[in-house]
Amino acid sequence: APEPAPARPLDLGKLLAARLQAARARPYLATALFALHPVASRRVPTMAVDRHWRCYAFPAFVDRTPVEELAAVWVHEVSHLLRDHHGRSDRVARERGLTGPGERLRMNIAADCEINDDAFGDGLPCPEGAVLPAGLGLPPGELMEDYLRQFRLGPATRDHVWLDCGSGADGLERAWDLGPDGAHGLSEQERDAVRFRVARGITARPGSAPRSWRRWAE
Repeated sequence: APEPAPARPLDLGKLLAARLQAARARPYLATALFALHPVASRRVPTMAVDRHWRCYAFPAFVDRTPVEELAAVWVHEVSHLLRDHHGRSDRVARERGLTGPGERLRMNIAADCEINDDAFGDGLPCPEGAVLPAGLGLPPGELMEDYLRQFRLGPATRDHVWLDCGSGADGLERAWDLGPDGAHGLSEQERDAVRFRVARGITARPGSAPRSWRRWAE
């Protein structure tokens, strides 16, 4: 029998070119984008982040996705980390008694609604399959915590059951996470410093960022 073809390595050049394009399209997020450390993983569906600012990328996803769309995914994933969706998910899970992977999927969907509402356009195409508030019949401009109260998993969300932006999006550890002691993770102080620098840049030049980012920076 013929040998199976070896798995293709991650096209890091393409992934980093996409990150540069993301930084050019969203200069106010550049500090955060360049703080992310890319990690090849065959266990992530597409791309995902952990709370230690690692960005896991599935090599086949990078291969088949145009650079412009990868740039949009970079912006999407770093937005989860800047907006502390993992910490907020943990908090809302405690406060509302939400347990189990289904609830964490709802948190990921709600967090995506918060981000994607005004993330695309102006040089970044909307990635295929992106969760948008309108697609769930939800109003624009709300926060993850608000969106969580407004939908349940069901027919409207069935297209998003594959969604997995990682533990950096919903706080639930994943099998592929390298963990706090793994290589290239940012410490809590380093993560706070990145958020501070991005927020300071936005408040210094508020005209460059959309309303949701100005709200976050305040």
